Amino acid sequence: MWRRRPPSAIRNSIWKRLTGEPFVSIDRDQDTSRQGKRKFWIVDSDEQNFKTGQQLAEQFVEAGLTVLAFCPSRMVAEQMLG
Repeated sequence: MWRRRPPSAIRNSIWKRLTGEPFVSIDRDQDTSRQGKRKFWIVDSDEQNFKTGQQLAEQFVEAGLTVLAFCPSRMVAEQMLG
């Protein structure tokens, strides 16, 4: 009888085939790499969401901040940046 394997078993199997090494997950409490502060902004505006997001992203970039913006599609992301 065929049994579905849990996602962790599939991930371990794929990783092992690709690298020859076992998969190792490093949790936050084990991660000692340097990481900068993170701020999350959730914006609600009466204006069009696209225009508000574009203006906010531009202001952050002009201030020298790294920006990660989530958009509904690649085309929207390109329009926002262009």
